[in-house]
Amino acid sequence: MRYIELNPVRAGMVAHPGDYPWSSYRHHAQGEPGVNADWLTAHEEYLRLGRNEADRQSAYRELFQAAISSKDLAEIRECTHKGWALGGERFKEQIEALGQRRAVSGSVRILLSMDLNSKTKLITIHKQSDHNIMHLFYF
Repeated sequence: MRYIELNPVRAGMVAHPGDYPWSSYRHHAQGEPGVNADWLTAHEEYLRLGRNEADRQSAYRELFQAAISSKDLAEIRECTHKGWALGGERFKEQIEALGQRRAVSGSVRILLSMDLNSKTKLITIHKQSDHNIMHLFYF
């Protein structure tokens, strides 16, 4: 949430996320109602910030006291641009299992699947270098 709320700030459009007219910051941080807040549905991560609305708003404001590090920004952007999962190793493994595709960069991974109709085995090797490379071997 913080990454998105800070986009207008990083773009130099406003000094604070609450200054951007289309931001949900004022609603999440201050409980402000209005046309920009009427359609919002509280995200599960937001609800975890506190037991009640006042605690959540306070915790949300606190999130904006520190800037997002350059390293975190780079990782968020890389994962977004390349369609990779962003999170812990267990989360990434779960995403790969659900999507039946690579969700991260890094080491060589071998996936074995079988087309039940043709009984052809397919080995897919994914290797990360500057670009994703996929080699398919049928046998």
